Amino acid sequence: MNVVEEKSLGSRIRKARKLKKMSLSELSKIVDVSVGQLSQIERDISSPSIKVMRSICQCLEQPMLLMLDDTDTEANGDATIIKKSKRGRLEFPGRGMHKEIMTPAFCHDLQIIETVLEPGGVSGDDDYQFSGTEVIVVLAGWLEVIMGEAIYLLDEGDTICIPHAKPHRFRNPCNDKKSWLLCATSPVFYPG
Repeated sequence: MNVVEEKSLGSRIRKARKLKKMSLSELSKIVDVSVGQLSQIERDISSPSIKVMRSICQCLEQPMLLMLDDTDTEANGDATIIKKSKRGRLEFPGRGMHKEIMTPAFCHDLQIIETVLEPGGVSGDDDYQFSGTEVIVVLAGWLEVIMGEAIYLLDEGDTICIPHAKPHRFRNPCNDKKSWLLCATSPVFYPG
């Protein structure tokens, strides 16, 4: 049975866990989160960090991209169209962040994500990294990119290329407006 048929991220995780015949307790020990936190994730009360989501997907042997993808595509000859209103959306409660997936699930070598950070929003407490190269374009506002000890301030229209597997995180230090950015990576939510 395909977990992508489920409508929410939490229900997809629950279905994949049950297909592996794992209890909440077993999965929580492997991915190093509490049973309560994992239960909240499965009930869509909270969202996992990218690090936790990657661990869950690896443990359940599910591609992260397919677990997260809820885009609604239109096939048109050789092209696939994703209308803005049909993008898959990921909410990160408590971080002031949401992401919209702009590429279809079958596009494994490239992924484009529009991310919105509310004032004071952060990508997470910990640095994260991807196996591919990440390119970020600030669409509106400005963005702080933290890589180790270095802090890069990007204005609207600026671009940064983050090399393969370089740990980093983002922050919106603005108080009065959102900071929009476009991420293109190869790949973000697909554990190759």
